[in-house]
Amino acid sequence: STRPMSEVNALKRKLEGASAKLKQSCVDLALAAKDLQDSAEAHKAKDIKIATMRAQLKDLTNKAEEFTKLAQRNGEKANSVGVKLMASENARAEQSKRIDNLSAALKVMSEARDELTNKVAMLERKGK
Repeated sequence: STRPMSEVNALKRKLEGASAKLKQSCVDLALAAKDLQDSAEAHKAKDIKIATMRAQLKDLTNKAEEFTKLAQRNGEKANSVGVKLMASENARAEQSKRIDNLSAALKVMSEARDELTNKVAMLERKGK
């Protein structure tokens, strides 16, 4: 038995609609994947920056400790060493503040990345 032409056309339209929807889902998925990749790369760059800053902070802390020991050994030189120690401690505190700010920014990026991951997973489920 042959189907009436109107039924064939209706099915054809349905198929075209489904195809367009599928194409859009693929585009959305590709865009979400790109966002996720960009976010991961930015996250990695932040991690590297934080690691570098932590190393610098450790170095500054060691210098501050050296100055403290030096000041204890050389009583008469303690004044000028104290000035250097204070400068070193201020730099360390500043560095520490920068690390805290970066960590906060990293947390925000992490949350955004997790949100994107969930969106991609939802789009993938919708696409199935």
